[in-house]
Amino acid sequence: MEGVEERQAVEAEVENAKSVEVRRQDFFKPVAREYEADIRVSERSIKFVKSREGVEGFTTLFQDRFKKIRRLFGPAYRGIEITSSSVRKEHFHGEELVLVGMVYEKRESKKGHVLLYLDDLEGRVVALISKDNEVLKERAARIANDDVIRVYGRVASNGELFIVDDFEWPDIRERVEQPTVEKEVAALYISDTHLGSRFTIEKYFYRLIKWLKEPAEKKEIAGRIKYVIIGGDLVDGIGIYPGQEKELTITDIYKQYERFDHFLNELPDYIEVVVIPGNHDAVRRGEPMEPMEKGLFTRDIHSLPNPSFVTIEGYKHLLYHGTSFDAVKSSIPGLDNIHIEQTLKEILVRRHLSPVYGSNPIVPGEADYMVIDEIPHIFHTGHVHRNAQAKYKGIVLINSGTFQGMTPYQIKQGHVPTPGKVPIYDFKDKRFGILDLNTEV
Repeated sequence: MEGVEERQAVEAEVENAKSVEVRRQDFFKPVAREYEADIRVSERSIKFVKSREGVEGFTTLFQDRFKKIRRLFGPAYRGIEITSSSVRKEHFHGEELVLVGMVYEKRESKKGHVLLYLDDLEGRVVALISKDNEVLKERAARIANDDVIRVYGRVASNGELFIVDDFEWPDIRERVEQPTVEKEVAALYISDTHLGSRFTIEKYFYRLIKWLKEPAEKKEIAGRIKYVIIGGDLVDGIGIYPGQEKELTITDIYKQYERFDHFLNELPDYIEVVVIPGNHDAVRRGEPMEPMEKGLFTRDIHSLPNPSFVTIEGYKHLLYHGTSFDAVKSSIPGLDNIHIEQTLKEILVRRHLSPVYGSNPIVPGEADYMVIDEIPHIFHTGHVHRNAQAKYKGIVLINSGTFQGMTPYQIKQGHVPTPGKVPIYDFKDKRFGILDLNTEV
């Protein structure tokens, strides 16, 4: 009964919010209305990757991943660059060697050494990190299957092993400088609104709309909002997991999108909306995901694939829902559901949005569009329902939390959502802000 009464109270508050007529006051004149939008979608997000079935498709996918990431390393800082085949064919006499490989397997030997089975386009080599090199072995704990790494070392006297003295991930090589923007404009980032779920807190939508149209506080930044960027899971979907129908208030997928479309149409008309899908949305489950059909929305929006690169006011955005995060967290020590910004950093270090294969569906295709071969200024994600902001080598990291309360699934998974906290980034002033919709705004 307690849950029913609480839900009825929330529904009553939502209905009251709907009936409030928002009147623009004379003192509030949004400066964002005065500017033309500046949005440029990357060609790779328009020319979507074609899927390719079977073994050939996956072979092409992994070969493309390896080639792209190998190029991202740039010149080796020392040593002679070799391939797996030359380890046995050539005779090296104490020279330091460099090899790039994809980790097929990592395990510990009976003597406590770390063994890495590394593949390249020519074959496989076994690389050994000595148990006596404690610093290197500790770093190697972060190596996950399917990582592409560059190892430095030498060939053992028996010609069978590559002895590793050092290794590196492709990572971001240089600090990223944020562009200069003269226009007084900002972007608001949301995701995981999950409309149609009984756990969605709809009063957040009405508080956000009210704040954009008639802000009680922070008037200046409210008037600067020119863009709303939505990182997937717009609706809760249908049949996403067993028993989901018990948690839905709207059991028709089209009506769920109608509800979301109603929210979009309440936003001020001068605001540009950018959306990508998530794993609850009406697109194929495998990544990369195709853009949602524009017919689902009556408002003119930018519907892009997941992931996408889009440049807004000179800021290159990498938009990714984040379905791979669970696998990354379980594969790399030290990551958790609370400090999600650390997971974003590890993904950038590996230059791949879904570095661990097998945990979430990947569509085999002619190219691997999950490789981060362009460096963004802003990396925006969702999925884990946890609000986070940070910087990594100058890149702004944003996980935009959720509009959904705690669900039974999240309790089982140990997730701690932070609903109603909306990140804002001011392009001119280059600074964060948080709009807390848990209180009246």
